[in-house]
Amino acid sequence: MRTPGVAREALPRVLVTGAAGRVARLILPALAQRYELRLVDRPEADFEGLTGLGETCEVDVTDAGPLFEKQDTVIHLAANPSPRAGFSELLTPNIVTCAAVFEHAVANQCRRVVYASSVQTVAGYPLGELVRPAAAPWPVNRYGVTKAFGEAYALMVGSTTSTSVVVLRIGAAAGAPPDEDTSNTYLRPDDLVKHVVRAVEWRGTGTRVVNVVSAEGRFTRSSSMRFCHTQIS
Repeated sequence: MRTPGVAREALPRVLVTGAAGRVARLILPALAQRYELRLVDRPEADFEGLTGLGETCEVDVTDAGPLFEKQDTVIHLAANPSPRAGFSELLTPNIVTCAAVFEHAVANQCRRVVYASSVQTVAGYPLGELVRPAAAPWPVNRYGVTKAFGEAYALMVGSTTSTSVVVLRIGAAAGAPPDEDTSNTYLRPDDLVKHVVRAVEWRGTGTRVVNVVSAEGRFTRSSSMRFCHTQIS
């Protein structure tokens, strides 16, 4: 059921890239209650299960500038998420496409971009050190490097255009309880939804970086890197 008393055409228009991916599927049912969604992914993507959540567009978003017209917000999830991928595998989805999405959003005067970054951008900090949102990127793999590129692009866009950006450094999003390896970055799906909604509806300007982990990730054994749990007010 959509937001009571609000006509469909009055809902904020939100374009989601990588809409057929794993992370998108964790949040789209909830977002469809609040926004008029445009779901974008590659023609070869599997859109099964997304019927009724929004308008689906099977297209390479790199060349899909017109789709961004009249969209209030862009949630950019599309990427190759493998921490073991080589640069040649990451170049197009994580660098070229990322830049294109930001440029499409700016060209079409979108109010906001929500950029899905990763805790992998700061995974190089010493074990046991509290990593705050203001921490500079310190990746330990090429995937993290590409996400740091997106964070830099977000800072440029937020400081030089009217499009504001919220960067979400997303932890290990999963429905199952965390194991020993992911306890310090575990992210429950409901917490992910809350942060995405706050990012879309934040009234600020410029660029904001947020570490997105659940409460369980705040306090871990001393041998683990700790992420500061933050929220967008």
